[in-house]
Amino acid sequence: ALARMETGRIGRGAARAAAALSLAGLMAICARKPPWAGPHRQLWRDTLSMAAKRPLAGYGPEVFLARFPYFESKSLARAHPDTVYESPRNAFLDTLAAQGVPGLLLLCGLCATGLAAAWKRRDIWLVAALAAGIVGLQFSPFTLPTAVLFLATIGLAAGLAEKPGVSPSNPLFAAVAPI
Repeated sequence: ALARMETGRIGRGAARAAAALSLAGLMAICARKPPWAGPHRQLWRDTLSMAAKRPLAGYGPEVFLARFPYFESKSLARAHPDTVYESPRNAFLDTLAAQGVPGLLLLCGLCATGLAAAWKRRDIWLVAALAAGIVGLQFSPFTLPTAVLFLATIGLAAGLAEKPGVSPSNPLFAAVAPI
């Protein structure tokens, strides 16, 4: 996206080189130990089995630490005996376990609304910020600071997508955009 925005040949080349170096670095890091390897895969599997027991209501916010030991598999406990899991280290699974399927659908809807609003505005930087946030949330807990930053970015995208003083034309934008 940056390469398309650059007018000079050197700027486009630098943007493409930065993207290639970033991709190469990410591949090198993931080749060594991908973020979904190790305890993540087992933790996510056990969290899904936990969420399956209460799919509509979930277990409530901030109770993962207390409830997860009842669902932790023996293989995960044996592989990492000194680890206490305060969250599933995935915002979407965290939401599913805490709020059930309705909460997960709401979070996915907010993500789609933010991406659609940024795309409508053709603000590639905002689209990239939201996409990076969504990818980052796959490997981090949905704590208050991450939630505030992520949801504020969605609100920013929805607010910028509509003209000031005009009622939002899209009902999804109307739900999150201030008038």
